[in-house]
Amino acid sequence: MSDKNMPRAEVKVIQSSFDTFQSPIKKSEKSEQLDPAVNVSASEWIPHRIDMNGLRELVETSTILPQCIKAYKNNIAGFGISVEYIDDIEENEEMKAEWVALERILSLLNLDTDTKEVFEKVVKARETFGISYIECIRNFNGEVVEIQFINDTPSVHMTYPQEPYIDMDYLYRGEKISRKRKFRKFKQEIAGKTVYFKEFGDPRIMDKRNGQYVDNLEIDYQANELLDFVEGDGYYGTVRWIGQVIVVDGNYRAELLNNNYFRNGRHTPMMIIVKGGTLSDESFNKLKSYMNDIKGENGQHAFMILETEKTESTADFESGGTGPDIEIKDLANILQKDELFQEYQENGRKKVQSSFLLPDLYTGYTTDFNRATAQTAMEITEKQVFQPERASLAWIVNNKLLNGYGFKYVKAVFDAPDITNPDDIMKILNVTERAGGMTMNDARKLTMDTLGLESEDYPGAFNMDDIGNVPLAVIKSIPALYNHGNDEDSGHIDDTTADGFIIGDDVKRGLDEQIEKAERAREDEIVSVMKEVRKTLQWAVIQMCKCIIKGHDCSKLLESINAYIAKADDNLSEELANAGYVDAKDSVSNASGLEDDLSNILTDQTARIAEALEGVTTLASAEKILDAFFDDDSAKDEIRTLFSNFYMEHVLGCADSYIRESSGDLVVTQLRKRTSVWINDWSDELSDLMQLNAEDDIGRKLKASIDEGKSVADFTRELIADGIRNEQYTARRAAVTEMLRCHSVAHDEAMAQDPAVVKKKWVHTGGYKNQPRANHVAMDGQIVDKDKPFKLTGADGVTYYPMYPRDPILPAGESINCKCLSQAIADEEILGMSLEERQKMQQKIIDEDDGLWEKELNTKNKAKAGIGADEAESSKPKFDYKQSVIDRKQIASADYQNKFNNLGENKKVTRSIRAKTKEMLRHRSGTNYEDLAYINTKTGKSVINKSYNRTASAKPSKAMTKLLKDADEYTVVGVHNHPNSTTPSINDIRAAETRKYKYGLVAGHNGTICKYTINGPVNYINADIYLEKANALLYNGDIDSLKVTLEELSKNGVDLEVF
Repeated sequence: MSDKNMPRAEVKVIQSSFDTFQSPIKKSEKSEQLDPAVNVSASEWIPHRIDMNGLRELVETSTILPQCIKAYKNNIAGFGISVEYIDDIEENEEMKAEWVALERILSLLNLDTDTKEVFEKVVKARETFGISYIECIRNFNGEVVEIQFINDTPSVHMTYPQEPYIDMDYLYRGEKISRKRKFRKFKQEIAGKTVYFKEFGDPRIMDKRNGQYVDNLEIDYQANELLDFVEGDGYYGTVRWIGQVIVVDGNYRAELLNNNYFRNGRHTPMMIIVKGGTLSDESFNKLKSYMNDIKGENGQHAFMILETEKTESTADFESGGTGPDIEIKDLANILQKDELFQEYQENGRKKVQSSFLLPDLYTGYTTDFNRATAQTAMEITEKQVFQPERASLAWIVNNKLLNGYGFKYVKAVFDAPDITNPDDIMKILNVTERAGGMTMNDARKLTMDTLGLESEDYPGAFNMDDIGNVPLAVIKSIPALYNHGNDEDSGHIDDTTADGFIIGDDVKRGLDEQIEKAERAREDEIVSVMKEVRKTLQWAVIQMCKCIIKGHDCSKLLESINAYIAKADDNLSEELANAGYVDAKDSVSNASGLEDDLSNILTDQTARIAEALEGVTTLASAEKILDAFFDDDSAKDEIRTLFSNFYMEHVLGCADSYIRESSGDLVVTQLRKRTSVWINDWSDELSDLMQLNAEDDIGRKLKASIDEGKSVADFTRELIADGIRNEQYTARRAAVTEMLRCHSVAHDEAMAQDPAVVKKKWVHTGGYKNQPRANHVAMDGQIVDKDKPFKLTGADGVTYYPMYPRDPILPAGESINCKCLSQAIADEEILGMSLEERQKMQQKIIDEDDGLWEKELNTKNKAKAGIGADEAESSKPKFDYKQSVIDRKQIASADYQNKFNNLGENKKVTRSIRAKTKEMLRHRSGTNYEDLAYINTKTGKSVINKSYNRTASAKPSKAMTKLLKDADEYTVVGVHNHPNSTTPSINDIRAAETRKYKYGLVAGHNGTICKYTINGPVNYINADIYLEKANALLYNGDIDSLKVTLEELSKNGVDLEVF
C-alpha cells in the first residue's frame, strides 16, 4: 500500500503554560491501600450482588419508586447543562474561546438526543440499579466527542482492577499531571453475544471481541471506554432504597390482594352460625356451590335462601330437642376496617420515600401544602438533596469526561430550578431600600427579571459613568451633601469639612463611638483600624460628592481596606506559625471565610429584627414581638450548621498535620466517634449561646434606647444604619476563637491516636496584641498524661480541669483570644518502631476508644431511662469528677428546653430561667461547686452569683439580696446546681421557706431538674427523711416508689417535681 493511501491521524501536543510542574511525589506514584480484589483472581468477573432484573421489576410494579426516581431525574439533570467560568475574573479572549468551545462540545456529545436527556437516563438507571454506564467515543486527539447511554444496565459486568499499574496523564487547568492506577474491564452480554469495553481513562488498546490488550489493532475492533456512575459503595454501587425492598414487595402484594378482593370477592364476607342442629352434607354442598357461584360482578345482586325443618322430621338438621337456631354474622366491616392494608401501604410509602429524602410535594402524594410550607420543603430538598447530587455529577463530567480538553477557565454545570420566593425578595428589598442600599440598577434588574426581559445597566449621567450603582438614598440627598459647587481639589481633610463638603454627622458619630470603645478596651490594633477607616471614609464621602460632579471613582477605598485586612491576617498567621500552630496561613484564611459567613447570618438577622419592629411604637409591644421573633428565627439553625461544617471539615485536616509533626509518617484518616459527636454537640451549644446572647443584647439596647427618650423607630434605624450590634466584630471574635478551638480539638485528637505520645504539656504563647492572662502564664509547662485533664485556676478563683486550651468547659473569659496550645511529649522507644506496628497500635487505640465511648453512651442512655449502673446499689452517689461533667448534648436538646415550659411562666421569664440554668451548668461543669441565681417572675430581671467557691454550697450576692428585698413575696425563683444531680437538700427547703421563694429549682449536671415548692408548714424531720429517700430512689431509677415518696413529702409541707 502506498503512503498516499495510508490513513492519517493528527497529533496534538498539549503543553502546560506553567514554568514549573507539580512537585514529584516522594513516596509512591500509586495508591497502596488494600482492596477486596486481593482475595480473588484478578481475572474473575465480579458477580452482581443483587438480581438487577428483579430490581427493575420492583420499580416497575411499585406505587412510589417511579415517582421518587423521576423526581431525582428531573431535578438533577432535567433542567439542562450550562457553561460557567471557574473563577470570577475579568474575561479575556482565551476565556471566551473556551466558553464557545465547551458550549459546542456539550451540544454535540449525542446527536440522537439532547445531552441532558442522556444524563437523565444515567440518573434514572443509577437510582434503579445503584449504577449506570455511558459508552465514550474519542477522536484521534484523545478527546471525548460522543457518548451513548448503555440501555441495559444488568447486562454489564466488570472485573476487579487488574495489574499492572498503568501510567496515565491528567490535565488540571492546563497542567499535565502523571499518575499510576489499575484499570477494570467491562463486558456486555445479551442473547449470547458479548462485547468488551475498557474502563474510562485506560490508555491501552483493547480488542472488543475478547477483552485482550494488544499493541496494534484495526480501528473497527478497538474497544470503546465505559464510564460508570456509582451510587454509594461497592463496585456495582449500592441501591439507595435497598433497605426497603421488603416494604416495596409487601406493598405490591397488598395491591394484588386488594385487586383480588374486588375481582373475586374471595374474602369471607359473613359467618353462618347454626345452634341446636347440624347441617347435612346435602345442605352444606348447596351452600358451598352458592358461594362459589356469586364471585365477581355477577354475584353483586344475588341472594341466598336458607331453610330449616323441625328436629323430629327427616330434615337436613340432625339434632335433638328444640329446633335449630341460625345466626348470620357480617364480617365485611371487620375485614375492611383497615381498608385492606391501606395504613400498611401508607407507612411503606413513607419509608421508601424517606430513602430518597423527598417530601410528599415531589411525589404527588398529598395536597396538604400551602405556599409557605411548599417553599420551605423545596428549599430544604434543593440544598440537602439535589444540589449535592448535581455537584457530584458535574464533577464527573468535568474531571473525567471532559478532562482531555484541558479547559483552564470554564466548566459544565447542571442547571437548577429557580425556587426564589418573591415574598422574601420583596421583604429584603424593603429593608435594603429603607437602609439606603438600593441602586437604580438593582431596581431595574429586578423588574426586568420579573418580566422575563433582558436587563442593561443605566448609562452614565451627570458626568458619572457608574451612577446606576450609586444608592438611591445618596442620589436623593445630593443637595444636602455640599454647601456650594466648588470643583477644586483640596489637599487638606479635617473632621468636618473638606473642599466645601460636609461629612455626614451620623457617619462621624458612629466612627467616633467605635474608636472610643476600642480605646477604653486598650485594643491598639482596633484603634488603628478605626482611625484608618474614618480617614478613608471621610475621603470616600468627599470623593463621592465629587464623582457625581467630576466622574472620579472610589477605587482607593477598596485598595486601602483590602491591604489592611490582608496585613492583619498575615500578622496573625505569622504569630500562630511562630507559636507552633500547624497550617497557620490556611487556618487564618478559613477563619476569615467563617467570619464572613457568620457576619452575613447576623446581619440578615438584624434586618429581620428591624422588619419585625416596623410600625411598633411602645416598649412593651417591642419586647413582646422580640420574644416571639427569637422563638422562631432561623439564625440559630444556620449558625449550628455553619460551625458543624467548619469543624467537620478542618479538625480532620489539622489532626493529620499535628500527628505528622509528632510522628512523621503516621496519618489521621478518621476521627474517633467521641470527637465526631462532640463536634455536633458543641455546634448545638454554640448556636444556642449566640442566640441567647443576641436576644439579651438586643433587649438591653432597646431598653437603653427607650430610657434615653428615643422611639422604637429610632432604635430600628440605629440597628440598621449605625451597626450598633457590631455584627462584624462579633463574627470575627467568634471565628478566631473557634478556629483556635478547632486546633485544640484537632491536636488532642492527634495525640489520642498517636501511640508514641504519652504526655502533653500546656504551652503559653502570649496573646495577639493583648495583655497575657497571669493564670495562663502560670500554666506554662504543666505536664499531664495525654488522657488526663490539666488543672487550671481561673481568674474567678474556680479550679477547672480542661483537656486542652479553650476547652468548652472553661468560661468565655478563659477562652476568647487565648492562644495557648498543647505540646505532645513522645516516647522515643515507640517512635523507633516500624510504621506498620504504629499504624496497628493507632487503629487499636481508635477501636478501643470507640468501644469505650459506646459503653459510656449506653450508660447515659440507661440513666435517662431510669436504670442505675448497678441495680443492687441503693446508697447515695458520692462526688465524682466524671459524673459532674455536664451532658452537653442533653443540655442543648429540645427535650431539655421543653422542661422549662412546664414551669408555667411567660416566655421571657422562661427564657431567663433557662439561660441562667445553662450558664451555671457550663460554669460549674467538672467541679463540686454551685452557683445561685434569682429571677423575678414579674419583671424578668435576673442576678447570678458565680464567685462563691465552697464545696456543695451556694450563697446570694449583695445584688441578689437587694433583688429579693425589692421584689414582692413569692415572686422570685431561686435556681442553683447540684454537681451530683441530687434532689434538693433540707437546707435548700429551709432557704426556700425563709426567703419566700415562689419556688426553687435544682439543676442536675446530668440534665435533671427538680422543682420544689413550700405548700404549708414544713415538718423538717419527716421532710429530711423523705428527701433522702427520694434521692436514693431517683438515683436507682425506682420511679414507682419515688412517686409514693413524693406524695408523703407533700404531706409534710414540700411539693417536689422531677423533670
